[in-house]
Formats: sequence, C-alpha cells, structure tokens
Amino acid sequence: MATDYIDNSKFMADSFTVDIDSPYDEFLDRADEFVESLQELGEWGGPVDSVMIRRSPSGNVHLMIKMKSRHDFIELVMFRALLGDDPVRIRSDLVKLLKGQFSVFGQLWDGKVVLEDGKREYRKAGPWRDFFDEMAKHKERLLNDIYKSSD
Repeated sequence: MATDYIDNSKFMADSFTVDIDSPYDEFLDRADEFVESLQELGEWGGPVDSVMIRRSPSGNVHLMIKMKSRHDFIELVMFRALLGDDPVRIRSDLVKLLKGQFSVFGQLWDGKVVLEDGKREYRKAGPWRDFFDEMAKHKERLLNDIYKSSD
C-alpha cells in the first residue's frame, strides 16, 4: 500500500493550546515544574511570547502558548507533549494530520455538559488570564494562608 506524502508545511502557527488533566489549584501548586518545561520548550522551539491559563469547564487546566516564531504541525504536537497535553488530544490531532484535516487542531471546549449528582449541568470555562500573574497570585494566597494559620 502506498502512502501519500503529507505536506506538513500547509499548517504553520505561532500558538497552540494544552489541556492538562489536573485540578486548576493543584496545577498552580506545582507551577514551577511547568515553568521548567516552558524553559525546555524555549531552548528547543525558540522564545515563548506569552502563556495564558484558564480553568476548564471540568475544573482542570487549559493553556494557550504563543511563540515568537511559527512552527509546523509536528513541532506543535511535540511542544504540546513536552508540556503535558492530554494524550487523547494528541492522538486525535495526529489522526487529523494523517487525514489532512489541518483546520481543526488542538481544540479546547469553552463549555460542556457534566453529570453531577444525577443532574446534567452546563459548565463554561473560565476567562483567559496571564499564567505568570495567576502563578504569583496563587503563591501569595498560599503564603497568606500560612501566615494566618500561624497566628
């Protein structure tokens, strides 16, 4: 069976999204680990321009990474894997690559229906915020909690 060559250069972008299946606050508790991964990404893929974060509809983490340069589809998938993206999303996007469907890539949902206590509920994702600002605010809250508990 012959395989057609896939022209990866058809899809070039300077940003990508990451879906991390970890509760939002727990992720921020260990944000320093993520920053290390961002540094590795910068060494490998060039400078990162900005990092945005939001709470996903299920209470986990969505990230949007903007690079200072454009990268092809395969590089972006590798960057997502390096940063801990959901493996199911990565697999789905690789299947899309094989099918030549570049228009829908790295999709995140702004809302979804969840089942809680036998009831269906629609939940929306939170607003996008600067990751480093959120990280600093989270650390400040943790320090305030420690300070208050020592009184």
